[in-house]
Amino acid sequence: KGIATARKRHKTRKFLAYFQAYTNTYAPVKDLEILYRSALDVPDIVGIIIGTRPDCVDEDILALLNDLRQETYLSVEYGIESVYDKTLEWARRGHDFATSRKTIEKTKNIGIHTGGHIIFGFPTETRDEILNSAAILNHLKLDALKIHHLHIVKGSGLASVYKKTPFPLFAAEEWVQLVCDFLEILDPNIVIQRLVGDARAGTLIAPYWDTPKPRILQAIQKELENRNSYQGFRLQSGI
Repeated sequence: KGIATARKRHKTRKFLAYFQAYTNTYAPVKDLEILYRSALDVPDIVGIIIGTRPDCVDEDILALLNDLRQETYLSVEYGIESVYDKTLEWARRGHDFATSRKTIEKTKNIGIHTGGHIIFGFPTETRDEILNSAAILNHLKLDALKIHHLHIVKGSGLASVYKKTPFPLFAAEEWVQLVCDFLEILDPNIVIQRLVGDARAGTLIAPYWDTPKPRILQAIQKELENRNSYQGFRLQSGI
């Protein structure tokens, strides 16, 4: 259905199969191989993107991914979420940042395109700590990064926490400034694939922004233009 829609709307001819939701390496290796190869068997699928957790990729799975990347385009996206153990513990993530670092290094070392997801807005982190995370992410040498703002959705464990003990979340204007400050100190070789999070229609509790996502992206671009700045500006200028 998605392929048919893209063909009609965007005249797209080739596609990447995106295993996006949940943990797409959480199964026996033989089952994963069948799953991934079945996607590659679909006409006009020219590669796959696999989203997963850094604590759900072992040596056997890496070996499978290494085999696949020699046959087709392959990218693995890890849910890093935070570089701070205190935040990962608060979020009940189930692993520490050392696990993220180790798995990302192993993935990069065998030549797999490696991306990460990071979330800003946890109540355990200050604005300075968020900005300081850029240096840590730079050290990982990620190929790509997706940046999300923390948002509360209905039916989640976080919704229960937020209801009992509300905490501040970023306003749209604050988010634009934060993202621009962060981009200025982020390695320009890291491809940014997302600058704001999404919630499915009807599920969002907070923060509610009147500004739609495309306008947020435009505001970020305009702010960088007003600063005469760009990704990595402060690294390259020595500011």
